[in-house]
Amino acid sequence: MKKELITTLTDNFELHAQQTDGEVEYWLARDLQHLLGYDQWRNFAQVISKAKVACEVSGHEVSDHFADVGKMVDLGSGGNRVAFVDVDESWTDEKKLETAFMLTNSIEGAWYTSNKVKYVGPGKSCRSTSVGDMIMLNNGKKFKCEHIGWSEV
Repeated sequence: MKKELITTLTDNFELHAQQTDGEVEYWLARDLQHLLGYDQWRNFAQVISKAKVACEVSGHEVSDHFADVGKMVDLGSGGNRVAFVDVDESWTDEKKLETAFMLTNSIEGAWYTSNKVKYVGPGKSCRSTSVGDMIMLNNGKKFKCEHIGWSEV
């Protein structure tokens, strides 16, 4: 590659960087998907899965490098109850949150048409989950979706 092209690509990549309150830099997968030329999320999700495996195989803790970040269903204070997601009660809170998040995002189709989710919201459509939305687990614990991970409320 020519030096100018590498500089342009690097600058574009850096423009999409996010930053936590603690000034830790990170990138959202949805931004990287397009920056790296993937038109469909499902194809890029496979790349992310392979990168997680490579991280683990190289002896690094996957959770130190990949945060399951995203959008969550309105279910908390001031929010609307829009869905019930059936998850195994024996799962950890983390696995329940990850599963609910995965099942309430529209990737290849509208999430509210899934047979794994009971849609109870208004109307016939609903946005994918968002940072700041809340979820309440079957054990009564409530979590807020953050830019990186979850916080219990």
